[in-house]
Amino acid sequence: MRWVFLSLLLINILYALWQVQQGNLQWDAGRPATPVAQLSERAGTAPENRTDVAAGLCMHLGGLEDGEDLGALRQRLLALGVAARMVALDSVAEEDYLLVKTVPGGRSEVLAALRLLQDSGIESYMIGDGAMAGKIALGVFSSVESARNRREQLQLQGYDSEIEQLERYVTQVWLEVDSEARRLVDANMLQRLRDVFPGLVHHYRPCGSLPPAGV
Repeated sequence: MRWVFLSLLLINILYALWQVQQGNLQWDAGRPATPVAQLSERAGTAPENRTDVAAGLCMHLGGLEDGEDLGALRQRLLALGVAARMVALDSVAEEDYLLVKTVPGGRSEVLAALRLLQDSGIESYMIGDGAMAGKIALGVFSSVESARNRREQLQLQGYDSEIEQLERYVTQVWLEVDSEARRLVDANMLQRLRDVFPGLVHHYRPCGSLPPAGV
C-alpha cells in the first residue's frame, strides 16, 4: 500500500513539473528570449519612430567680402543642380562702449547736470531717443578698457557713470539652400566651393527665418 501511495505522489510531482515547464515555454513564446532579441526588436521599430530633426533646416552660404563672388557662387550652385535664393542676414560689424550717467528726476535735472559737466570741461551730451533716452553720454570708446579708464577718471572728479555696450549691425547677402537641395551639398562639394571661393562659410537655420535680400 505504501508503494502505491509513493507511486501516486511521484506521478503528481512529475505532472506538476511538466505543468510548470509548459507554462514557462508559453510565457517565453510571448517575449524575446534573450537580450539580443530585445535589441533586435528595438532596432526594428526605431526607424519608424525616428524623426529627422534637421528636416526643417536650410543651409546658408556666405561670408564673402565681394558681392560679385556671391553671384558667381549662386551660378556655380545652379550648374551643380542646387537652387539657392538670396537672403539678408544682419550681423554685428563692430562693438563700441558708451559711458553714460543717469540723473534722477526729470528733464530739468538732467539739463542742470549737463551744464555742470560742460562747465567743468567734460565732453557730454544728453541722449534724446532710444532705450537710454534721458541719460547723459560721456563719450564713446572702441574698447572696454578705454571706457573703464575714463570712468575711473570721472569718479575721481566725483561723477559716477556706467558702461553700456553698443553693437553696430551690417546687412549681408547670403544664399539659402532649402532642406531638400542642401542634401546635395555634401562635404566634398563644400570643399570644392571653398577652393574657388576662399572665406566661404556655411551654417544652418530654420527655413524662412531670413528675409529675401532687398526687402
